[in-house]
Amino acid sequence: MHKSSVVCNISKVIDILLALFLILNCQSLYQNSATSNYHIYEITLILILISMLFHGIQNPLISKEKANHTAMYSLIYFFIAVFILIVDVSTSDWLSYSARFLIAPIILFYFLPMNNLKNKVRLMRYFVFWTVLITLVSLFFFILGTNLNLISPTGTFRYDWGNILNAQSYYNLYFGGVQYADGGILNVGLYRNTAIFVEGPMYAAVLDLALFFLYILKNDFKFFKTAFSILMIGIITSNSTTAIIIGIILTFFMFRDTSFAKKSKNIIILPIMIIIVFLLIEIISTKAGSFSSTSSFGIRYDDYIAGLQAWIRSPILGWGYNNLSVINSFRENAANAGFSNSIFAILNSGGLLFGSLYLFPIFHALWRKKRNHMQVEFSLIYFLLLILVLFYTSYINFFIWALLLDDYFWDACKKKEIIND
Repeated sequence: MHKSSVVCNISKVIDILLALFLILNCQSLYQNSATSNYHIYEITLILILISMLFHGIQNPLISKEKANHTAMYSLIYFFIAVFILIVDVSTSDWLSYSARFLIAPIILFYFLPMNNLKNKVRLMRYFVFWTVLITLVSLFFFILGTNLNLISPTGTFRYDWGNILNAQSYYNLYFGGVQYADGGILNVGLYRNTAIFVEGPMYAAVLDLALFFLYILKNDFKFFKTAFSILMIGIITSNSTTAIIIGIILTFFMFRDTSFAKKSKNIIILPIMIIIVFLLIEIISTKAGSFSSTSSFGIRYDDYIAGLQAWIRSPILGWGYNNLSVINSFRENAANAGFSNSIFAILNSGGLLFGSLYLFPIFHALWRKKRNHMQVEFSLIYFLLLILVLFYTSYINFFIWALLLDDYFWDACKKKEIIND
């Protein structure tokens, strides 16, 4: 076997593992374990560094334009991140903050100039593969274990999500009893399918992200329909209103150009539109009807209101990284110890200065797409990404964050230059 083939095969194995750990970084229970440190951040960083090494061997020439663009933004980012570290981060949080944010320039160089189109597409494909596999496993235990009680939990998993909580472990491959379904598609009293994540919306964010990647890869993804069906079932059982709406929109774009859709559009478009509108109204009204200070919908609403009231009192620098004391003073539900799914988690940590680290890639992406007059669906996809990155989760997914800056990748998508591997 040639040396280049060995390097290529090792690179693929590294990217397979990296795709998995990018998913585990999306607030998985392993990442938030109260009893063991699984070093998810650290392993992800090590995999990125190793992958950079192998991609550098395979592609030693880096575009000067892309490298300069990335270096300029990385330098600005680094100075802002260090300033926030000094001003807004307590000494007890220095390590976690540094591991999460000061490594961003390294990640940017990995995802932008060093990683060519073929590698990015391959990483997306692995991301979809792992999400489908996680969903299949979760559906098996969700149905037979959590709901039908035909399979018993194998243990208890303790995790930290605002408070120290317990989840039912099924071989540590699926965790049940994490979050009730307050309204939505599932009946009240049933548990959501949260798979390996701390709550339904976090799992749903990964599912929508995988569905979005599947949309990009739809022309060359094996078992496309099977993967699509599994992801949609996962989205429905996660019982996330936002995820279901995004899933419906992506489904429309995925199948609107199929021969079946073109032949039957005059017959089925009205009934489908009626069903979609009815479904959206039903989901939203059910959520609104289940509103209370202790419901999932009510807790998130409380997060937004309390977060807004706290932030406007210190809009530039916020109240400090991981400091919830001011937010808690504005809560209606005093039992809600955590803070998730809100842009105000970012703004209260470091104000507009910290928020700029998140917001700049998004404003850049929107401006670039407007300037290039990209197709309507890509503009809408970018809007969906904004929901995922800012309003849907309170963590930063560096993969999406880097893609928002990657003009070359999106231009290739527009020109349908996606490369099959």
